[in-house]
Amino acid sequence: MHLVRDLLDKQLVDRGGNRIGQVDGLVIDLLPGEQPRVKAIETGLGVVLDRLGWRTKNRRHRISIKEIRDVDIAVALDVDSDEMPVTKWQNWLRHRVLRWIPGGLS
Repeated sequence: MHLVRDLLDKQLVDRGGNRIGQVDGLVIDLLPGEQPRVKAIETGLGVVLDRLGWRTKNRRHRISIKEIRDVDIAVALDVDSDEMPVTKWQNWLRHRVLRWIPGGLS
């Protein structure tokens, strides 16, 4: 598997097929004498800001690699969107900001 091509920026979907964000980052364990291992995927605004060079620990959520069911066009997770903190942030943004922007909820 090519991690950047096959995981990074792919859509995340929960058990019910609901879109819950995208893979914004990868957490990799680098242990001496062992192959690198993907430990988790990250999603959230904090990860995007890190990629742009703005260091922050806010607005990020780690999802264990054990929660991934399938990687295809999207990354299917074995979680419910209601359990994820990132969903609460997206709902807040949708109801407080995007609804006031023409076409923001489309």
